[in-house]
Amino acid sequence: MEENTKKPYDLADYYGSIGIEDKKVKQVEKATDYLISEIKQSNRYIRYQESLENLKSQKKLFEVFDEFRKKHYKLNMESEDNFDEMEKLQQNYHDILMNSDVVDFMEATDRLCLMMREIYIKIANEVEMDIDFIDQI
Repeated sequence: MEENTKKPYDLADYYGSIGIEDKKVKQVEKATDYLISEIKQSNRYIRYQESLENLKSQKKLFEVFDEFRKKHYKLNMESEDNFDEMEKLQQNYHDILMNSDVVDFMEATDRLCLMMREIYIKIANEVEMDIDFIDQI
């Protein structure tokens, strides 16, 4: 009986059991930590944190707004064709959504999310990976 000479897939080898690869992974981790630090020092992140703390300091307002966020998120995840339900939700929370502290927080959130999205897109565009199979799921 002939033995299979092909070595099975070994995750230990894949994840860099070679010293040079370990150094490169450490450099990537260090660069990631640096990126996180820079994000946290950005005006967008600082403004987001300040507006969040301001909103949380108003306990009742934050509770109602948080309830709105949960419902809004759930509607977004359920379907894309829920314009009427989304409009009804916004009408039900109209007064809260017009509060200047809530508006400030939502604007800060949008700006931070936009920055994060731009970072994610740049990384995804520059680090080539064959993930076309996902479209077939």
